Amino acid sequence: MNLTWLWVALGLFLIISPAFWLLPSRRQQAQMQLRLAAGRLGLRVTMVRPDWPHWMQDLVAKEVAQYLWLRKNTACKDWQYWQVAPGVWHNQWREPLEEPALLAHLAHLPADVWSISAGPAAVQVTWAERGSEAELAQIGQCLKSL
Repeated sequence: MNLTWLWVALGLFLIISPAFWLLPSRRQQAQMQLRLAAGRLGLRVTMVRPDWPHWMQDLVAKEVAQYLWLRKNTACKDWQYWQVAPGVWHNQWREPLEEPALLAHLAHLPADVWSISAGPAAVQVTWAERGSEAELAQIGQCLKSL
């Protein structure tokens, strides 16, 4: 009689356990919340496989979240910078960013932002998504101010 309950419990466990494997982890849940909050701020989020500079390929993930702020600024030329250390930004040739106005904007970005780029159609940030909604708000303000 006692073995019957054991077999029933084991059978239920084998049936239910795969469902728990499908549940998102806490990190994935936090990323989903950040992406939903980004949508409420007017930002678009896409998953991309960017072409990293050769000197940065070992430091970053292969696929990252890219946060975009769409705009129409036909006078803006294309530029892109990578954050090599908190607050230190370099271009693709490893030349440091020296524009004080742009540095003032980028100083408000979190340390886990990997790159920022701008063009006539959009301003975009690649981010590790390890922060909070407060850091997301900082990113949104920076993108909108550029």
